[in-house]
Amino acid sequence: MMTTLERLTAKHNKEVLPLTEVREEYFKDITTKHLLRLMREGKVTLKVTQPYPGRRAPKVVHLADLADWLDELATSNKPAAHQAA
Repeated sequence: MMTTLERLTAKHNKEVLPLTEVREEYFKDITTKHLLRLMREGKVTLKVTQPYPGRRAPKVVHLADLADWLDELATSNKPAAHQAA
């Protein structure tokens, strides 16, 4: 049986995803700006990082963090959209 991280790695074939890709897949009904606000407010617990400092640095999500977050959602039986509500 594959772990969540193994499935994500096989699907995306990279270690990090741009936040916009994550938003498009798991938060289709909100904008990236709204998602960032929900993260700052603690309503969405997904970890986001920047590969280098600066306001214009892209925001990315490590697949390991995404896998942990998805596993956490699975154990709480809440879909991603409900965490954002």
